[in-house]
Amino acid sequence: MVALVDEVVDGWERELTGRLHVPLSEASPQDRLRSYLDWSLSGTFDVADLVMLTDPRLRDRLTARWAERLGPWLEIPDALPSAMRGRLTSVRLIADGAWFADATGTFPLSPDERARVRVVADRLLGH
Repeated sequence: MVALVDEVVDGWERELTGRLHVPLSEASPQDRLRSYLDWSLSGTFDVADLVMLTDPRLRDRLTARWAERLGPWLEIPDALPSAMRGRLTSVRLIADGAWFADATGTFPLSPDERARVRVVADRLLGH
């Protein structure tokens, strides 16, 4: 199951990296979250993206692996001002909700909704 989590995250990392304009090690928190937001609003998710939740007995281990692998993309430095941390956390939660809605097929966003959500998230990112 951990190998399945890694396989899904490998795909996520390819998608996220393709949306960055600099190497991950040089990307700002805003750059990383913008990449995640862009991909999350792409609408290309399905139930396979929920692999970390598939086995209740392994949930802690699988979600820990998920967090370990995606941490470099989604972590927000404590050193940032609290207002910036709040905005970046909000963008991450928007992106989380978009991909989760697509992966579960529950309340997926229409193209118009995706565009409106993007406008709000871009404002939070400072654009």
